[in-house]
Amino acid sequence: MSTPSRPDLVARVDRLVALAVRRAALLGPEAVEDASDASRAASQRGRELLEHTRSYLLPRARDLDAPLVVLLLGPTGAGKSTLMNTLAGLPVSRTGVLRPTTRDAVVLASVDDQTSLRATGPLSSVAAHRLEWVERGARPGIAIIDAPDIDSVEHANRHLADTLLEVADLCFFVTTATRYADRVPWDVLARVEQRRLPLVVVVNRLPAGSDASAVLDDVRRLLGRSGLTRPEAAADAGMAPSGSLAVRPAGLEVIGVAEGALHPDGTALSRDAVEA
Repeated sequence: MSTPSRPDLVARVDRLVALAVRRAALLGPEAVEDASDASRAASQRGRELLEHTRSYLLPRARDLDAPLVVLLLGPTGAGKSTLMNTLAGLPVSRTGVLRPTTRDAVVLASVDDQTSLRATGPLSSVAAHRLEWVERGARPGIAIIDAPDIDSVEHANRHLADTLLEVADLCFFVTTATRYADRVPWDVLARVEQRRLPLVVVVNRLPAGSDASAVLDDVRRLLGRSGLTRPEAAADAGMAPSGSLAVRPAGLEVIGVAEGALHPDGTALSRDAVEA
């Protein structure tokens, strides 16, 4: 089967967007005001589908060489901005005790990539005043976004985080050893799973010793219970001794970072401070 040309691909995605618009209209708020929970869930999925086709599929179809979008998500005070600074190697995102520290999205991208992302790329649908652009420490071809807190008391901040989730290619979910079981993050992770988005869970501020392993084991248990382990047959694993296919998590990593190991100034993270 031949590969469609770029104009053909864009035309096909345009048709998907049109269908998503029709579906969202049929399942709009007025249609489910007195409906069941199942109908409300269907309406929510319809809105997510529309957001995804408009904000992710269509921009990607228009520019297949657009930068990879890496999104840092998490609850307030988890250390997203500090991780952003660590990835950049210098302080590019504000940190501090005043919450929320990140009210707008901080986008780390090269000048050329910024142009692509703003024009017709994945961030073209995001309100310009909600994006703070930084180029120092950026690497060509990759845009890293420090999103507002997913549990922010400000609805506009939560909405922006949800919107950015729809345009991401890879998600780093940052939580802490004391907050990983909070309900709100798991609601967001459910959408990550629906999108089959590659996910790295960063558990910050791990305690010392065996307690760290216990926390990470519990995080993996909760991920499995929520359907986020994504088992797939390993291509070269063959058959396990029991006769079943050997499996491995696909597109999912869990990483623990020791208490105090992430520094707001962007100091490199010591390998000894990371547990996977």
